[in-house]
Amino acid sequence: MVGNYEANKMVGKYEANKMVGKYEANKMVGKYEANKMVGKYEANKMVGKYEANKVVGKYEANKMVGKYEANKMVGKYEANKMVGKYEANKMVGKYEANKMVGKYEANKMVGKYEANKMIGKYEANKMVGKYEANKMVGKYEANKMVGKYEANKMVGKYEANKMVGKYEANKMVGKYEANKMVGKYEANKMVGKYEANKMVGKYEANKMVGKYEANKMV
Repeated sequence: MVGNYEANKMVGKYEANKMVGKYEANKMVGKYEANKMVGKYEANKMVGKYEANKVVGKYEANKMVGKYEANKMVGKYEANKMVGKYEANKMVGKYEANKMVGKYEANKMVGKYEANKMIGKYEANKMVGKYEANKMVGKYEANKMVGKYEANKMVGKYEANKMVGKYEANKMVGKYEANKMVGKYEANKMVGKYEANKMVGKYEANKMVGKYEANKMV
């Protein structure tokens, strides 16, 4: 009210504090609204308030209290520092969250990899199973082929034996036919002898008749 720095120093009273929203009031209420009204804790501490400075309007007072604007700037700076911390924490939180997400994604990837490894093993086993099955089929087919070959060998032997049998039979027939031919020849030989003997007999008889006729003549 007196417009002087000294007056402000003297005043420093409860009423002045009530008017200008002093440090004590701020200390008691400790509220953001009180600080907003008075322009800051530092201003309150140094000068006893922004309102007092506005009333006294002095340069010295402003210099002593470091100015409302300075306080406002400081306040802003502090607020920004707090905001900065909050934002930084938010960033850290995001980073941590991202780290967690990253771990989760990494685990998901690992999970996929492990799953693929398991699938790969399963597929490989399926392939091995098919290979083994094919090997078994191959053996079976090979055995079937061997069986056919053995059967053919047996058939071949049978056919060969049939051929040999025919040959032997033909040999036997040949012998029989030959014997028949020999028999005929022998029979003819016998007939020839008989016919010859018959001829000899006739000759001898004729000789005997001739002798008889000769004796008759004598």
